[in-house]
Amino acid sequence: MVGQTPSVTIPNLSFQNPGSAMARKAGFEDLTIPLDNPEKKVTLELPFVMKKRIDKPAAKKDPDVVAKKDPVVAKKDPVVAKKDPEPKRDPPPAPGGKAMGKAAFTSNPMGADVWVDGKNTGKKTPIIKSVALDLTAGKHKVVYKFEGKASPPQEFEVTAGDIVVVRGTIE
Repeated sequence: MVGQTPSVTIPNLSFQNPGSAMARKAGFEDLTIPLDNPEKKVTLELPFVMKKRIDKPAAKKDPDVVAKKDPVVAKKDPVVAKKDPEPKRDPPPAPGGKAMGKAAFTSNPMGADVWVDGKNTGKKTPIIKSVALDLTAGKHKVVYKFEGKASPPQEFEVTAGDIVVVRGTIE
């Protein structure tokens, strides 16, 4: 589903330091959008993609826990089994057994090609958290390329199961 959010005006917003905004829509996961405007533009267009929320199906009733009918009064079985919460699991390993994490990228200026470990990702900044790139856990290098110029290589580290945000500048 493709849509467009209404224009949003944020009064008294300072771009001395990067900030963030929250996008929220019924039926979708909340999304935090990084706000960075070092060029102090009057208007920013920030494309983003929201993921549909996947609701868990309602739990089935345990057939062993039912109301027992008595001719005089209906009683509930006093033994109720509670399910323990699902333990947090590590992300599945990548092919070859390596753990995976994600990386989001932003640059000044925005719209730069993102090259990771010497390969063009085919993506342009900003690459926000909701569409962050899947990378193996460990150290990587990024170079931003824009209008014939390139940033110096910048090393960053991806942690299994986490999202790292990498900011760069092309001078």
